[in-house]
Amino acid sequence: MGRKSCEARAARDPEKLARMMEAVKVVLSGVGELDLARPGILDTPKRVAKAFLDMTECAQQEPKDVIGEALFQEPAVAGGSNGMVLVRSIDFSAMCRHTLMPFVGRAHVAYLPSAQGVVVGLSKVARIVRSLSKRPQTQADLARGIVEALDAIGARGTAVLLSARHLSQGADAGRSQRLELRTSGAFRESSALRLEFLALLRLHGVQCAAQVDASGPQHSAVAAVAARRDGKAAGHGGSAADLANSECSDLSDAAPASAGSLYRATAQRPLSGEATEVTEEMDTDSASAGTASASGACAPAPPWDVADAHGHLAPRCPGVTRAAMEGAVAVLLREAGLWPAGDGDGSGWGEGEAGAACRRHVSLLLAGTRGYETEVPRACGGGTALGCGAADMGWPRAAGGQSARREVFEPAVAFQSLCEHHMLPFYGTVRVGYASRPGAPALPWAELRGLVDALSRRLQVQERLGEQLADAVAAAADAEGVMVAIDSAHMCMVCRGVERTGSSTVTVASRGVYLEDSALRLSAMASLFDR
Repeated sequence: MGRKSCEARAARDPEKLARMMEAVKVVLSGVGELDLARPGILDTPKRVAKAFLDMTECAQQEPKDVIGEALFQEPAVAGGSNGMVLVRSIDFSAMCRHTLMPFVGRAHVAYLPSAQGVVVGLSKVARIVRSLSKRPQTQADLARGIVEALDAIGARGTAVLLSARHLSQGADAGRSQRLELRTSGAFRESSALRLEFLALLRLHGVQCAAQVDASGPQHSAVAAVAARRDGKAAGHGGSAADLANSECSDLSDAAPASAGSLYRATAQRPLSGEATEVTEEMDTDSASAGTASASGACAPAPPWDVADAHGHLAPRCPGVTRAAMEGAVAVLLREAGLWPAGDGDGSGWGEGEAGAACRRHVSLLLAGTRGYETEVPRACGGGTALGCGAADMGWPRAAGGQSARREVFEPAVAFQSLCEHHMLPFYGTVRVGYASRPGAPALPWAELRGLVDALSRRLQVQERLGEQLADAVAAAADAEGVMVAIDSAHMCMVCRGVERTGSSTVTVASRGVYLEDSALRLSAMASLFDR
């Protein structure tokens, strides 16, 4: 429905679409895409403009208009136990008001019907969440808006738990999530009700283990988040779908090396895995926060440089300035009806904040496309000099014989890139395996990490990224065979409502012996994924 309404908006106002497309061209040139006529990028301005309209559709709609007449008085509810109504796992995508980058996740909403037994149509709860998510905001703003919308229909209390992944900080951003718990009315006053709300979520597969301080409503906090593994064995690297589906993944150390294969010994070097930031607001003035983290089996990636508040990163196209890029982003906001008037609506989203968000957005785009500044060699014998600042992480290696082919399977490498069709992030993991020639040294870790960074930090498509990495690894390692598997979640699909949160795309690129020998290819694929 969102896509059809977006196309209708564009058809009604072709001049608006044309202005947005010209703004996108400025941004594309600024990040380093100098050939705007090449096939993959030719329609990107139109796609980006329509995607922006998609993501902000109904941003001005008020919750009361969403609910409409869908309020029903049920005498049985009024005279009954007044138990809570819980609508869980509502997918949403929103735009961070600080960076204009997406954050996506799931909302779990509970409310207590009014004393008169007034209930709201269940579909309207999901529509409230999705309508409110269409405006620039923080996760706390969204939780607060949902609570206020249900309080406005007379609910005796509301509880909202949001779990979301923020795509503002580069390659590890998709592996971190934030939880936001907000309550009002009876839920704010009763620790028993809060416990019941969290218990119902857990019983239905949302593994939020909570410890609530029953001594007072102002100081309770969600203290722990349990893992939802969906039957996945401990020690396996998380896929993009696992990360998107789990309320919080408990990633453990990697499995030990199998016979005949050379694995990086991640068990000897704990890695930073999925982190969960937990924030709970019991009223509009008080909040407490805490963090929990676990070690993981996915090699962390350097985050995009978000410390560019003063605009140190320069556009890569002569004649395009930072001011021009920031102005182009502002055009997108204005044409979508999101530019605030004066000091805004009191939520902090005013002209000053909107201008700062445009600056941060441009900084993120420039930092996330630094791969354009790196020349990736195509035919080097292993001595690649990428100049991307990657340092050798000192991974321990298993001893391997030099007289026979060795299969080397690297740990999963986290990455984040920008879809060249919609300029929205896609993130996930890259898994690389290669068959080295007799006597050939293994590819240094810094070199592999640098290849992933150089090729992913640019406007990309997943299929091309895998093929380019396979070619680059084959050249750098002088390998007899290479297999590259990429598992990622695409925000261009989720934010436009084409896919649900939790969907992922897997692509595999093979070279040499892995391309020629299907049995060897299947064995290598199992080694890459079954770890």
